[in-house]
Amino acid sequence: MALTNPKIFGLKIGNKFTDVENRRLVLRNLRIPEPDLDIIRGSQDASGSRGDFINFSRLSQPIYRTLDRYYEDSKVYDTVVIDRASISTILFGNLTINGRLDGSAIRYRYLDGTTVKIADISTSRVSAWSSSDPRASSSDLGLQAKARISYGAQVRIRSSESESILQFGEQSDADGIEDKPRLQTSLIPQEREFAAEIPTHKIKIKTSASDTIELYAMKGIPLIFEGQFRNLTPRIRVIPLSGGIEPSWKIKEVNNPNAFINFADILSGTYSQITFNSGSSRARFVQFYYPSDNIREIFLRSAGLTTLPVAKLSNLRRLDLENNKIATLPDLNNFATHPTLFTILNLKRNNLHLSEIPTERKLNAAVLNKIPSTVKSLTMGSTFYGSISDDSAITASDYSDWYSENTESGVGNANASIIFQRFPNIESLNLQRYGSKQFFHPDTDDPECHIPNISDKCTTYNIYRNNFRAIAGGESTAQTYNSVTNTGTDNGRSYLNAPTGDEKTIKTCTSLTSIQLSRNFNLTDESFGAPNAIASDNIQQIRMTFTNLPLPNVSNKPELTVIEANHCRNAGHIAFLSGGNEIYKFDNCNKLNQIYISNSNSQPQSANSRPNGGLHGNFPTSFTNPELEVIRMENVRLDGGTPGDNGTTDDTFPSTLFQKTPILKEIRFSSQYFRKAGIGNQLFAFTPVIEFIRISSNKRITGNLPNIGSCPKLRYLDLRSNNFNGPVYSLVSNESLKFLYLNSNNLSGDIPAYNNLPLMERIKLNNNKFTKLLKFGLPNLQEFRCHINDISGSIPTFADCPKLKFLTLYSNKLNNYTPGALAENYSLRLADFSNNQLQQASINNIVNDIYTNFENSGSSRSVLVNLRNNPAQPSGESVLEKIEELKKIGWQILT
Repeated sequence: MALTNPKIFGLKIGNKFTDVENRRLVLRNLRIPEPDLDIIRGSQDASGSRGDFINFSRLSQPIYRTLDRYYEDSKVYDTVVIDRASISTILFGNLTINGRLDGSAIRYRYLDGTTVKIADISTSRVSAWSSSDPRASSSDLGLQAKARISYGAQVRIRSSESESILQFGEQSDADGIEDKPRLQTSLIPQEREFAAEIPTHKIKIKTSASDTIELYAMKGIPLIFEGQFRNLTPRIRVIPLSGGIEPSWKIKEVNNPNAFINFADILSGTYSQITFNSGSSRARFVQFYYPSDNIREIFLRSAGLTTLPVAKLSNLRRLDLENNKIATLPDLNNFATHPTLFTILNLKRNNLHLSEIPTERKLNAAVLNKIPSTVKSLTMGSTFYGSISDDSAITASDYSDWYSENTESGVGNANASIIFQRFPNIESLNLQRYGSKQFFHPDTDDPECHIPNISDKCTTYNIYRNNFRAIAGGESTAQTYNSVTNTGTDNGRSYLNAPTGDEKTIKTCTSLTSIQLSRNFNLTDESFGAPNAIASDNIQQIRMTFTNLPLPNVSNKPELTVIEANHCRNAGHIAFLSGGNEIYKFDNCNKLNQIYISNSNSQPQSANSRPNGGLHGNFPTSFTNPELEVIRMENVRLDGGTPGDNGTTDDTFPSTLFQKTPILKEIRFSSQYFRKAGIGNQLFAFTPVIEFIRISSNKRITGNLPNIGSCPKLRYLDLRSNNFNGPVYSLVSNESLKFLYLNSNNLSGDIPAYNNLPLMERIKLNNNKFTKLLKFGLPNLQEFRCHINDISGSIPTFADCPKLKFLTLYSNKLNNYTPGALAENYSLRLADFSNNQLQQASINNIVNDIYTNFENSGSSRSVLVNLRNNPAQPSGESVLEKIEELKKIGWQILT
């Protein structure tokens, strides 16, 4: 709320003076001379009170109100300093320091001439030095180990022409050492706790012209991380020391040094890992005791880290800091110092877009230059907004590019090459977005938001769930085999040029084994579907769900195992004719195991959005993939048939379709655009191990049911919502079936007496034209739906279906009921016999059986029995009493 009374405050400002831009102008409007403030300042500490100033005479302003405002302001600054000043965060604000600035941990900017530099005030234990404890020089190693260690001391080497001099601070007030040099520290030496607290360096110093002594230094022990967490499982891989010395850990609260837990001597093989659990989240130090030169890998996830310790790890190979709170990326070149060893970096789910350095709020060259160029595996998803572009010169006021799309300001330029330029040997790039975290998207630096280029050594590429839109060197014109216009279509995109030399895109890289492009909804490149568009013969997985890319033509890729292209609105064809020859896009991929192209049903358009449309057109004559196990093409626009057939009378599913897939286990097909034709009778003659079949056509597929006699392992058969006619399956060769869905067809004749299906759980035969129902013997049957048919005669007994829960036979022509049919089905929940021709005796027998079922089961379950719309109603005193008694316990008997 703004304070607007000009008689009191003079200016319209916020309720805290920190809002104002010109302090002197405010004070002049308040008529308070600055020297008076110096007199008033601190009066409260000297027992002054507001009343002292109220009693002043001849004051033209209500000064007590003004002072109260200044007092509130001072508390705001207190909060700012506590929250914003630390070894990991630069102090914000325009503070004028009069006198001394101190604290336990403050990082601040200062001017060195005209150069802005960053300095730290910190009392953290950074290094340890020998002290004057006499036990340190004892020949008794056990006694020597008890010597106190001085932590946190700093020394300075002053250069001279002849030699370098180790300079110590003076401490003239100490007894017996007046005017003598001495290592100076304000920290109290501490007992050695762990075996790993060993000297790491030796320094020779001269105390006179001829005398030389040695000092032992323990640098980088412990390695201290500061974070905010409740539970933590850190892990560090080390090069084990000789003598069996093992690493140790200490977890200590930042604000309560007496609250700590030690984990001494923890090592399994080459890994040291602990598990810390607490009831509350607190600021804590994670201290690792081992020589820094022996640390190979660091895994410290979800620790609330905001920075890294000041240390040099000369043998670090891997750094995994996933899901922390790092905003300003430290210079990792000074942390991992080996010239070739550091190769794996994981920074995903860190807030790098909030960097205190304005030029590093996007993923650009300035950020990448802080990472050693030796990195081969880079994981940086959910770290930045905007495009990946050379935006190193972004100004402090240009915030637009890192929080929204399609911004109007930006000073960089599109550059898909910067990751390759920094990491010429990169082998794995992972920019996957997690949750609602930061993501890459178009901005004015790169309106198309190109995906990064890579080296030819790259094997794994993952940009899942961002908003990348283009591939360098991409095509804005659809291929000539577009089924809608048969001409090229300009999609209006402007692509960067294709890279040359060792720099590659995902299309030209020859080493790729895995490509994950899913959920980049506007990613478009018409050349992606051209023959040989993907150069790598090592490719194993291509995942492109929710993109605007056409299906890739990856025929003859010997290692390909998975194609995932669900929700691709621009998928196009899977098989087509070119020059009179059939082209199947996955032809002769001999290891292809899974094909997923579901929910790709967009209508092709000649506009720039989806020139190829969803998956449509024909099947190949055969899926030529001998290792194929799963095919899912549901909710697509497929017509069926094969390229070059007459397009109308040929089978929707030709008998040759699965002729070359002997280990096929699962198929799922559904399309409202399937041609009105049949299914080849021998379609499943070549699938002896198939387990799951689902084909749906919205009543378009006709003819007889395909033969499934060669499918003994079939457990799920779903051919609902077609227009099959003729008799139903006898299922004599399908004893593994558990689910049978043939509802909503045009099937007729008798429903066989199924007795050889020990695993059968659900049968749905409703909405057909069946005329007779025979007795079942299915021990695991739970659901039988056969309503809306033409079944006449008697309701058979279901005594041999003890687990039956749901039975629907309504809207048939049934006129009789077998007494005892439902008396022993103690799991029954629903029995619907409405809209039939049941007579009086049958109705009464049903009620008697239901009551017997209740009495014998002793169950309080709720059951619904629907007898409505039959010629007769329940009658007789005994029957009606049973109905009333059943209703009282919650059963519903609808008559």
